[in-house]
Amino acid sequence: MGAWLVHHGLMAHDGKTLQIQGHQGRALGKEGTVDVTVTIRDNEPENVTISGQAVILFHAEWAITF
Repeated sequence: MGAWLVHHGLMAHDGKTLQIQGHQGRALGKEGTVDVTVTIRDNEPENVTISGQAVILFHAEWAITF
């Protein structure tokens, strides 16, 4: 979402980085926080880093056959 916000010019930033914080899981009683940092070059997202604290609600494995 951070890259999308930068790409579409929907959030102000300093031209180098956008930092946002999201909160999730409150309705399930499993609150978590996610920190998103988007590195910007030429007014476009270049790199996205996601970190924070969360609670694992489930684990899944995906198999993709080509």
